[in-house]
Amino acid sequence: MWIKTDKESNLKSLREFKRDMIVLGLILLIGFIFVKGCEPKSEIEKIIDEPPTLYDSQTNSRIPSTQQWIISAHELKKQSSAIQGSQSNGQTQSATWFSPSLFIKHNTGQVYFYFDFAGSQKTRKDAEFYLLAICQNVKSHQNCAPFLERDETEMMMASTKNNTDYQAQEYNKSWFYYGHSDQQQLLTPFVPDLQFSIKTIFPQNYHPAWVRLTISENPITDKKVNFFLTNHYLMFFKYLLLLLPIFTFIEFRHYKSFSHQQAVVLGGLLMTLAVIHTLIWDINYMVVGYLLISFSGVMYMFANHLYKLAYGLGYFIILIFAHQFHEGLTKTFFMQIGLITLIGVGIFIKQPD
Repeated sequence: MWIKTDKESNLKSLREFKRDMIVLGLILLIGFIFVKGCEPKSEIEKIIDEPPTLYDSQTNSRIPSTQQWIISAHELKKQSSAIQGSQSNGQTQSATWFSPSLFIKHNTGQVYFYFDFAGSQKTRKDAEFYLLAICQNVKSHQNCAPFLERDETEMMMASTKNNTDYQAQEYNKSWFYYGHSDQQQLLTPFVPDLQFSIKTIFPQNYHPAWVRLTISENPITDKKVNFFLTNHYLMFFKYLLLLLPIFTFIEFRHYKSFSHQQAVVLGGLLMTLAVIHTLIWDINYMVVGYLLISFSGVMYMFANHLYKLAYGLGYFIILIFAHQFHEGLTKTFFMQIGLITLIGVGIFIKQPD
């Protein structure tokens, strides 16, 4: 059976086909524009818009803005343009900024500082940054160089040549960059305030977004470290030792009496050792681990066999994080876990009656 068509129906079908193609093309165009407009930014592009968060490696807390000095893109371009305009060759831009006075507590007797920077470039030449720490006291200003622990020179240099990540904007023509200095340490036993100067040298076709200097009395990191490797909430865990007498009373009410004299002696010695270690250590994995072991000592005195669970959990917290802290099976690692390993083997073999 043949399908009959005529010229009018063919033209109608052709017009409908053209209309559908135009609508489909518009939909694809709008979709392409939407996808490109909403394309997620890379990590470096996000960093260029906003400096990344930095943390105190000991407390895991954010470094406060009062301990950071950020030179914005507006300030960088304004100063650099003025200097470039005053130069005859116009090949190099250089400028110097002086930070406000940055106050920091000196509980540790030392100051760590971390310098990072971001922007875009259309040249393969490297930008350079020179930092000078200025110690302040009531009477005068002086360079902090005599107190430098690692570097005897007055100027400390950072460059896009080292510790810098790049992302191509246009292949082999332009790039985004984010870089940072090696972490430096200052010994400042008598200085309550610090001031820094930064001199920058930007080759042509550099477009810096910001540069930042961060200071802290503890080492600085761009990532939060494991909670157990910090001293965050350290005093809270130590105050939990006040629950030991209450826990002992509850156990006594439940079991009516101690297991036997030997269990009381061994459990009491274990509890005393663990309490001392809980009080003297200043890192979370040791404090939490020994806190659990101290409660296991009380359980041992009453022949509560959950002491194995408490001791085992405390022991494995210390074992796992001591391995991370000491970076492997080192001498200090074995010294740290040796005693509690022997004690653990003993109380697991010699169970209370």
